[in-house]
Amino acid sequence: MRSRTAAKTPKGLPTVKPIPEALAEFAQAVGLKITRAQFEVEGGTFLRVQLSDKETTPGSPWSFTEISATYRGKELPLVGVRLKLVRALSEVKRLAKAQLIQKAWGDGGTEEKNLRTTVSQVNKILIHELRPDRIPIKSRNGYYYLTLD
Repeated sequence: MRSRTAAKTPKGLPTVKPIPEALAEFAQAVGLKITRAQFEVEGGTFLRVQLSDKETTPGSPWSFTEISATYRGKELPLVGVRLKLVRALSEVKRLAKAQLIQKAWGDGGTEEKNLRTTVSQVNKILIHELRPDRIPIKSRNGYYYLTLD
């Protein structure tokens, strides 16, 4: 029976760790999360790692940065007021029209027509990207809410 010995690290050099373990330690040390990692050793050598600083509400399928939104791991092409609108709706069950305008457009506000147009645009984006079984953002009795769970 052959004995197997682990490779020893020469004195003065740092301990060699498997790539996934080293990446996890690095990400934790800098306060990021690994969202994707791919390694290939046969047929070529490459390494792809995607780190994220996204804020995630525990138990929420949504995560956000200042410039992007992700739903269940899928990056969505939302920026500006559209991003702010979805973020605001993802944080609460429902928002009154005036509250949603304030959160998405800030103190300057906007006309109700712009809110309806923006909601329509966001719905088209979410339907195209996520293929949900119902309209993602609905309004009822002056309140707006997300139907995505």
